[in-house]
Amino acid sequence: MYFANLHIHSYFSDGLESPAQLLRRINALPGLCCFALCDHDSLSGIEPMFRALADCPPAARARLRFVPAVELTVLEPSLNTRIHILGYFPRLHAAGNLAKELSRLDALLGERGAQAAARRGEAELDIRIAKAHALNLDGFADSCPSLEEAKRRLRQATAAGHAAIFAREGKQADSIRHPISFTYQDLVNNWETLVPGAGRERIRLYCLRPTAERRQRLAEIFMQDGMGEAEAARLAEERASILLRARTAADGPTDFLSPLEGLALLKEGGATVVLAHPGVTYPGLPLEAVDDAVLRPLAAAGLDGVEVFYPYGKSVRSRLVRHYRALARQLGLKPAGGTDFHSDGRSGMDELRLPVRLAEDLLGGA
Repeated sequence: MYFANLHIHSYFSDGLESPAQLLRRINALPGLCCFALCDHDSLSGIEPMFRALADCPPAARARLRFVPAVELTVLEPSLNTRIHILGYFPRLHAAGNLAKELSRLDALLGERGAQAAARRGEAELDIRIAKAHALNLDGFADSCPSLEEAKRRLRQATAAGHAAIFAREGKQADSIRHPISFTYQDLVNNWETLVPGAGRERIRLYCLRPTAERRQRLAEIFMQDGMGEAEAARLAEERASILLRARTAADGPTDFLSPLEGLALLKEGGATVVLAHPGVTYPGLPLEAVDDAVLRPLAAAGLDGVEVFYPYGKSVRSRLVRHYRALARQLGLKPAGGTDFHSDGRSGMDELRLPVRLAEDLLGGA
């Protein structure tokens, strides 16, 4: 009856909702009793979430266990592939050690995680918008002929939105003030401003990881525009995730930690460390390549767990869960899981339900 969700994002990275809004969703699911906020390369949502919890009715506070966390982005040089590792801080509490521990984690993770991610985010946004302009996606170049003007407008709108979040949440008085990195979500959020009438669905499909379902949906949209079925399928294959590919094509080791360096950094911070969604499709890479290059070396170096349970595409979910459950047993890793919830419809807060006993086994009773 009771379950955990150890992978949730807020608008302090690429989610759409505030910690308080997320907490209202969580409170509406009486079986959900343990959750983790895992914003990308940032701890800025932790203090707002603790404040939201303090405003909850006593019964809800007694039921819920909040686990502060971070999803650190690293790069495996042998594959030139981004990897995400989750660092959980189960002993970080609102009473007693919060201010001291957050100051320590800020000094440790701020420059290597949040500041590096912010620098990457600015460069990636430029890469994506230039690609979208070159392809005239949704008539972008027709609506805004000057690429430099488009970049300026997008940066200005995004910076204003991030500043508004900081002001609304009272971040200037917090211990952690990690910047909100520019992400694909900023392009999605502001796309209708850049291309009036374009809507957000197609731009999201241009940015998100490729799946059969997303390619099919993009083809359906093209057919709704009057395109023939064969041409729509061809263009959907070409355009699905095209802006994600624009970002990853520019990846290199500069400004990235390796997975082993990321593990060591999180361990130094006292984190319980888990490899996130290892079965997410990396273009052209079989599961075993990522297992051998990333998961096995991390396990040998002290990784605590692996995200076995994840909302993978329905056609592959059962196979991937079996694969990583078996590998976790083999490598002595604890199974973890969550829905990678972003409030954008990709997954539900309770789409999968990690048994509380598995969360407690991973995190301990602290």
